[in-house]
Amino acid sequence: MQRYIFTCDDCGLSEGINRAALDLYEQGIPVQASVMANFPAAPHAVELFNKHAIPTGVHLNLTDGFPLTGTHPSGGYLRADGQFRSRKSLFMRGFRANRAFREWVQAELLAQVETLVGMGLTPDHLTTHMHFHILPALRAAVYHLAGRFSVTRVRAHRLQSTVLPFNPFLQWKSHTNSAPSGVFVPDYIVLLRYWQSYPPEKLVSLLNRLDGVIEIVVHPGTPEDDTFPAGLSYGPQPRFAEWQYFQLLVALLDL
Repeated sequence: MQRYIFTCDDCGLSEGINRAALDLYEQGIPVQASVMANFPAAPHAVELFNKHAIPTGVHLNLTDGFPLTGTHPSGGYLRADGQFRSRKSLFMRGFRANRAFREWVQAELLAQVETLVGMGLTPDHLTTHMHFHILPALRAAVYHLAGRFSVTRVRAHRLQSTVLPFNPFLQWKSHTNSAPSGVFVPDYIVLLRYWQSYPPEKLVSLLNRLDGVIEIVVHPGTPEDDTFPAGLSYGPQPRFAEWQYFQLLVALLDL
């Protein structure tokens, strides 16, 4: 079994992100792509990655942009302008999710997968934007989609699986993620966004101590991106810096 999975998150958010992901692939790095369905660059992403046979999944999203199911008539799930509410709001509702909220989540996530499938995507995996499937009710919706669309890999969700510069709960040995039968969950997830102030050698040293399959997540970007949506906090420049850090890291790994 492969030791590392390299995933480019937030593809479909902009054409610059899509091209930055493709550039990594063309460098010979075996990256995969995870695409958001509810932004205008999603068709560009699916076409680009299908053309190059890059394994591509769905980056399920409940916190940025507009939902594909339209304005919800009640419940306060959306902002006044019809966009998703913040991650904090989602987590507050998701922690004690009632039936109406769960049904809204299921309908929106289903619409996102169906939209990308309609563009020609065969989902390789499912991931969640802002890691919302850490919450049991939202995770159940993700696993339901995995079964419905025969998706065999879902990102790790446990805090004990999350490789951060400081995580006292990190487990050093591979462990069970209690996923449904037929669904593979990597043992660890590395979020490079939080490692950039540390030398990549420090991260490599930690990775060498872990036992199991490790998914390394990068948010690629170009230094200038006219297609990047306005109002998002993590813009092209920091994404480009993360893209550069990722290349330094890969050069140090024993692949």
